[in-house]
Amino acid sequence: CDTVRMQLTENKAIPKICLTPLRAKPKQSLKVLPLVVVGVGPHAKRIYFHFLKQRGLVPAVVVELESKRQLVDEYLEGFLPRPTLFLVADSLKDRQILSKRNASELAQLLKARKVRQAIISTEPKAHMAYATFFIEQGIDVLMDKPISAPVNSAYSLESANQTSKDFKRLENSCRQHPGVNFVVQAQRRFHPGYLFIRDYLSRTIDRLGVPITYIDIYHCDGTWNMPTEFFHRENHPYRYGYGKLLHSGYHFIDLFCWLVLLNRQLENKAPDRAEIFHTATFPEDLQAQLGEREYGRLFGKQVVSQLSAGFEKGVGSYGEVDSSSVIQLKRGSKIITTGSLNLLQSGFSRRAWPTLPEDTYKGNGRVRHERVNIQVGPLLNIQVHSYQSSEIRDTSNPIASSEVGGLEHFEIYIFRNSALIGGLPFQKFDLTSQQGKSLSRKYLGHNEGARETVMINFLKRKETGSGLASHKLTNELISAYYSCLAKGRSGKPPLASTPFKLDGL
Repeated sequence: CDTVRMQLTENKAIPKICLTPLRAKPKQSLKVLPLVVVGVGPHAKRIYFHFLKQRGLVPAVVVELESKRQLVDEYLEGFLPRPTLFLVADSLKDRQILSKRNASELAQLLKARKVRQAIISTEPKAHMAYATFFIEQGIDVLMDKPISAPVNSAYSLESANQTSKDFKRLENSCRQHPGVNFVVQAQRRFHPGYLFIRDYLSRTIDRLGVPITYIDIYHCDGTWNMPTEFFHRENHPYRYGYGKLLHSGYHFIDLFCWLVLLNRQLENKAPDRAEIFHTATFPEDLQAQLGEREYGRLFGKQVVSQLSAGFEKGVGSYGEVDSSSVIQLKRGSKIITTGSLNLLQSGFSRRAWPTLPEDTYKGNGRVRHERVNIQVGPLLNIQVHSYQSSEIRDTSNPIASSEVGGLEHFEIYIFRNSALIGGLPFQKFDLTSQQGKSLSRKYLGHNEGARETVMINFLKRKETGSGLASHKLTNELISAYYSCLAKGRSGKPPLASTPFKLDGL
């Protein structure tokens, strides 16, 4: 059909007929990678498929659940050639190992398509099944965090300890298949701002002989669930007895470990034990904070009547929404580093609607507030400040990307005891402004760019700095954190003590 173009004059728009018929552009043929991607959820689409398509690449095989067939079929229409789709019955989705039939059929398909690498981006309860299967097939793995998600981790000591056991199981499997490259997607290890900070800290600690003595990490991702949504949520769920720690919380426990690792440069000051106090806020606590009356004021009585089931049905066995902890790293009886981690999902959000939009991943009011404060004794203080005021999808935000409230606001403050260690007493680094024109319109953000770096290095089999072995401390801490919650829910002090050795990373 013909199209109508609008030609603007000073005062009005005059229609101008274009007699050239519109023709759809032929799809560009993509290069097929010997790669399988497991899971085609919001995260995989936004990160892995997006970056692959940008580079003219497409995976050979995609694995999804039977119930997602139509959605995945429609999505894969955008890829030429289309990946081979392998479907798994929903009844088998949470198994710790693949069924014999699925394992046999998938192995045959991967062999036929000559697949050598895998990206695992499923809901984390399925991580262990696919990870162990791919390792046994000799296939390299890039897996989203967390390593695993044991059900009822916040309520059962056995489940809390399972995270550490699952990690050791994967570690042993990798030892039995030494040719397999296993990488965990931990993008803050590749974030340009955090890379700069870690390098600066490393040189300072080495020069001064003083360890990191304090780290305070605060993160709020602005996830606001309406009362009834806790019952059916599968993407970042709570109803399985775990929550924030296995959602975005993993990244910040890992960030803490990755930074504290620098203390091993000082042999006589490297910690060997962690003592933890950890508490959390649960969905039932949120109902005490915002009840039916408050929801009525915000959204109206008619809407609240639809949400009332969320207040009537019990959520007493659901996972944590917010996490607060103090951790002390000791060498012998002496404290080397004190850490404070406050990780929230119930804080500031831009959500102002009761019904879920199509995009529940980055399009449901989520905004990120992130703050890190690092002390090297009385000599050095480094701070990170990164605060959004609009959703990532909101391109109408009037605030410049690099300013407070902008989508890519990320400032680094450095305070020095300049009379003793030299340098300026204060410096501020604005990461986004410094990168400036190097950020293309297709740039999704610092964290997303870091994820792309991990993915590309993985595909090229380059050293990523995020191999499985380097996540040992992170997973031991997560186990310890959940053991605190399990103790607290049973009326015991929410305390834990665990070895914290910095060797072998």
